[in-house]
Amino acid sequence: IDGPGHSFASEEDVFIRLNVGKIPLTNAELIKALFLNRSNFEKRTQDGSTKSHDEVRLRQLEIATQWDAMEEELSDDMFWYFINGKENKSRPRINYLFNIISGTTASAGDDYATFRFFNDKFCKNADVGEQWEEIYSKYQILREWFKDRFYYHRIGYLLTFGGKLGTLLDQYLSPTRLKTAFMAALSEQITKVIAWDGQEDLAKKEDDPRIRRILLLHNVITMANHENDDARFPFDKFHTVKWDIEHIQAIADPEKKPVEPEDRKRYLSDAAVFVSNEALKGEIGSFVNDEAKIKDNDKFGVIYGRIIAHFAEEDVESSETDSLSNLALLDPKTNRGYGNAVFPVKRVTILKKDQEGQQFIPICTLYAFLKYYTRENAGDLNRWRMLDREAYMADIKAKLSAFLQKGETR
Repeated sequence: IDGPGHSFASEEDVFIRLNVGKIPLTNAELIKALFLNRSNFEKRTQDGSTKSHDEVRLRQLEIATQWDAMEEELSDDMFWYFINGKENKSRPRINYLFNIISGTTASAGDDYATFRFFNDKFCKNADVGEQWEEIYSKYQILREWFKDRFYYHRIGYLLTFGGKLGTLLDQYLSPTRLKTAFMAALSEQITKVIAWDGQEDLAKKEDDPRIRRILLLHNVITMANHENDDARFPFDKFHTVKWDIEHIQAIADPEKKPVEPEDRKRYLSDAAVFVSNEALKGEIGSFVNDEAKIKDNDKFGVIYGRIIAHFAEEDVESSETDSLSNLALLDPKTNRGYGNAVFPVKRVTILKKDQEGQQFIPICTLYAFLKYYTRENAGDLNRWRMLDREAYMADIKAKLSAFLQKGETR
């Protein structure tokens, strides 16, 4: 290309780099060469004329400038993980955009399927301007969705759980579909993703994906409903961490019991700070200072169970500890850092991490440990009571119901 800051490789140069120089090229580099190749601008128009040198040069510069702007915008992790829906390490990132627009990806034996898709178009005398306008206009739609909080939260959520960006673009651009219908369709698709009517009693099951989907949607909706127009759920932070489904109130699970002596000492010492029963607190102290007791699995198991019971509410059935009303999303680093700690220890740990900005804490997880859902009747801050569970569950149901109501638009 003629112009400062840009270089152009002819088809012959591309061939040399691929086959002689052994320098691997990406689909994006090859596609850029196609769109900036002077010969592709010199196709004759219907009246038989060709573009002047200055016209071609100006168009090349325009495409190259827009290309650079797209690459810079795609370097923004918030935008990248919004359109991605997962951790995609594609380099350069613009490769992903052309995969989506072309509907092709690298296949067995052909790493350059996306490049060939566009090359075939130019071999058939496709107009450079028309081809680029189609690409750039679709990219601008993605930017529009990113800036619009209505689209951002709904599309970002759908892409998290297998939604196809290309399919959503096609639906949005369908000449037979109104934009209001597209908005309503987004809610319908999310309804299918969670597959929950708000009535079924969901318990924590490793093979039930709905728990994670509901918990994430609760967080997304809470951010979407925030009065601050700049408030957004950070998909970039969410997609770069693998999330645990954590019990808000600890359960007496033997598999979560600390094993190493130092871990047991820390567990007991942390819990003792919040224990109100003096007899139990004294017994904890005797364990911490007695190596034999600390190492004895049976004896430690007894006091471990008593601590769990001390912070449990009497009106909460043991079977309810695995219910949705006692579950939240938490990153593994924070979760496993305190193990199966009791509620007040988890609470202090999470609030400290949030205050110091050490780790992203999903807003609904933070609200749960702040006892936000019963803020006017928070009661004992050291316990996750039945009242807290009911208020938390009511908020999940209310927000999902309002968000997913049939035909919802702006």
